[in-house]
Order: sequence, then structure tokens, then C-alpha cells
Amino acid sequence: MVYREGALHPFYNAMFPQCPEPPQGYSLVSYRYKEDPALPPGQTYFDGCDVDSGRVKMDLFIELDGRFRGYVCEHNTSALRTQVRAATATPPPSGSETYCRNSSFNIQEPALYVNRHPERYCVSANTEVYTLRDDWDGTWDDRATPPAWWPCATSTVP
Repeated sequence: MVYREGALHPFYNAMFPQCPEPPQGYSLVSYRYKEDPALPPGQTYFDGCDVDSGRVKMDLFIELDGRFRGYVCEHNTSALRTQVRAATATPPPSGSETYCRNSSFNIQEPALYVNRHPERYCVSANTEVYTLRDDWDGTWDDRATPPAWWPCATSTVP
């Protein structure tokens, strides 16, 4: 079950090129996997997906304190969030929800998480990650000269 609110992240098409885009709202996305006879038994490969949409009926219980807000409507992975180079960006707009933490569990670099639409229910899909270093291929590193508005701690440049 997926809930789409707004534009799809470009990674969706990169990760699932054979899959149709789910429409706005709730859909049931079924991912197909097949066993690969060239690999050991149990090894599978992605074989596409089906998207069924329309009327969806489900019983959903959400903690009133909002702790599980992000998990209700999206796969909560930082890889799907938009990365923004902080040194060349303007400060997040007022009214945005912001917090500092490492950019991922295996990358111990401070990052600023910015949700420009805190009024929307889905969190991850509306969150951008402002960083001082390119986590993907290291093409830029601004840790020595963060922008004046940067609110997070900075790590020591190696």
C-alpha cells in the first residue's frame, strides 16, 4: 500500500523503471520477483510491478502523539529524499520544519532536514536534506565554509 502526495521522486523511476507511476492518493503496488536459475536457489531478481488504484478500504490506527506519522504513507528512506547543497542554497523558508542529524546511519556527517510543507501529512516525501558534502560521489565538500545561516554542528574536514 502506498500513498502518493505530490510529485514522485526521480529515484522512483530509476529504481522501478518497469513500474507505472502510482496516481495521487492510495494505491496497492505489487512488486514481482522471480528466481534466477543462474544463481543459488532462493536468489531472486526484480521482474516489475503492478499498480492497482481506486477505492481502498483499510483499518488504520495511528498513535495520537504522531510518532509514526511518516510510516503511514511512505517508505521512510533517506535515499529517496532530495539532497540540497547548502552552500549554494538559500536558507529554508520560514514556517518550514527543520532539524539537524546525520545524513544517514552510515554517513556520520551533519545534515539539515527541511520539511517545507509541515501541514502535509506525509513527512519523508516532503523533506529535503541540506548537506555540506556530496554524499553520493564526493564532487563537492563545503564543510570548511558552511553558509552563515547553517544551524547544525560541522564536522572536522579530513
